Amino acid sequence: MGSTLLDDVNKLLEMKVGDIPRLEHIKRTLEQKNASYASDRAYLQKLVNQYLTNTSQKKIIKEETSESEDVNSSNEETTNSQFCGICGNKLQSENNFCPKCGSITSNNEKYQERPNKISHISQTKFQRGPEWKNLSTTTVLAVILGIFGIEGVGHFYVGKIAKGIGFLLGAWILFAIGYGIITSAQAGAFGYSHSSLVGYHTSIILIAIGCFIGVIVMFVWQIFDSRKLCRYYNDYLEKNGKKPW
Repeated sequence: MGSTLLDDVNKLLEMKVGDIPRLEHIKRTLEQKNASYASDRAYLQKLVNQYLTNTSQKKIIKEETSESEDVNSSNEETTNSQFCGICGNKLQSENNFCPKCGSITSNNEKYQERPNKISHISQTKFQRGPEWKNLSTTTVLAVILGIFGIEGVGHFYVGKIAKGIGFLLGAWILFAIGYGIITSAQAGAFGYSHSSLVGYHTSIILIAIGCFIGVIVMFVWQIFDSRKLCRYYNDYLEKNGKKPW
């Protein structure tokens, strides 16, 4: 009890209210842990009720009022916020354009709240048309048909017909040369001696292997090249709105 009263006395002295000498006397009495007069306790309680209790209540009311104002300000800001009708980005009231997508806000719709329509607009704007080339389709055509010796189909799909024909004919020619060399070597081997036949076969086999390796190289090359062209095609179409070739 004495400690609480002493705290109250110190606060009153800091506020410089009431009878200062009397408060100092009460403070000394409490610090010495002596019994204080009933009149002093009544006087102290009166000051506490008058100054300290009212001050605490005012402080609480002020904090509640400040918090309420912050909430109202936040609600007002949310209510007055506008969003771009193209991408849904929050707009600043002083700007005439969207800082995210760059569209002029006077030329598109503004919304006080984010409606579902915004996401629909964004999806519609970047929707891929029938001219768009699918990268997976390009890869499947180049790989699957290429395994069966039909190279260049991926290029046909992305519109590079001449290049696709070049890969197709190149692979066929190399394969035909390699196969023809081996066939002719077997047919002409009967006119050679054993020592000459060994060297002849070695040379023929190396040339044939070189041709078959060339076929494999062209097979792999046409896969990566068709994928590269597909990406370029789509990027160009998206940026310029027309086909690159």
